[in-house]
Amino acid sequence: MFIDSHCHFDGILEEGKFSESQLFDQLREQRVNTAVQIGTDIESSLWSKDFAADKDNIYYTAGLHPEYRFETSLTEELLRTIASCAADKKCIAVGEIGLDYHYEGFDRESQRGLLELQLDAAKKAGLPVVIHSRDSMDDTLAILDNAGLSQVLFHCFGGSRDDARRVIERGWYISFAGNLTFKKAVDLQQAAEYTPSDRILFETDAPYLAPVPVRGTLNVPANVRHTYAFAAQLRKAAIEELAGCAARNFATLFERTKL
Repeated sequence: MFIDSHCHFDGILEEGKFSESQLFDQLREQRVNTAVQIGTDIESSLWSKDFAADKDNIYYTAGLHPEYRFETSLTEELLRTIASCAADKKCIAVGEIGLDYHYEGFDRESQRGLLELQLDAAKKAGLPVVIHSRDSMDDTLAILDNAGLSQVLFHCFGGSRDDARRVIERGWYISFAGNLTFKKAVDLQQAAEYTPSDRILFETDAPYLAPVPVRGTLNVPANVRHTYAFAAQLRKAAIEELAGCAARNFATLFERTKL
């Protein structure tokens, strides 16, 4: 069995190419038994809560993605939303939250303040955090160190082997997405080879980053199996063995799950 630790069912369904029933048929066919629907703002966090409510082995997160422009007048609403979701056992983390310095035009100071705010909310709720970090590793690590959280997952990891070392030495977890399978992703592949078996997870980040051999298509959670297969070959391990490691890590990190 396989786990997709990070996907956006709302984004997939908005494309209109697949129905909800088709997506779940695909999951069963590819033996993907668990998936995590990720909140990226107030609206999608509440949608995620409703989506996961009546589905076995579908969990969700609540939080505000760093790329979203945020009005400070909505701070209290955001914190109420996180607290409300955190009270629901299907909510397994605060996320995705973090820093993204890739594009111009985003206020880095505001991003850092928003991250600190949400880390504090996660700490109060006793939940892990799912971190988005792009071109911002130094600042992300510094803020996380200051927050003092022990249960941290870097999703869709895009760093080097040395970046992976810095995350792992703090006792945190790393999740690899479909871009691991891309031909030119040499640094990322080295990071995946380095990451210990007790700290590794896998995801699709669907509808983005469809892995080889379906690169260029709309990504779906069932495609996570391709990333497991690539990583297993890269690490010279059996795919079922790697899937077992990821499942144990998932259950350890996200204590609310029932695996």
